[in-house]
Amino acid sequence: MTTQHKLLATARKPLDTRALLDNWAMLLAALGIFLLCALLIDNFLSPLNMRGLGLAISTVGIAA
Repeated sequence: MTTQHKLLATARKPLDTRALLDNWAMLLAALGIFLLCALLIDNFLSPLNMRGLGLAISTVGIAA
């Protein structure tokens, strides 16, 4: 095995699922809730409701 092959073999790190969940859990939960609401609630994807959601999110974002 050459030096280059050894470096490539040791450069790979195993997938750290805990770190992955720490970084992406909130986004995945928000997307899951959004999709669930879109499927189960009538008129959830209506333009009026999307505008209301956008205003609420932007208000909270500015306050944060």
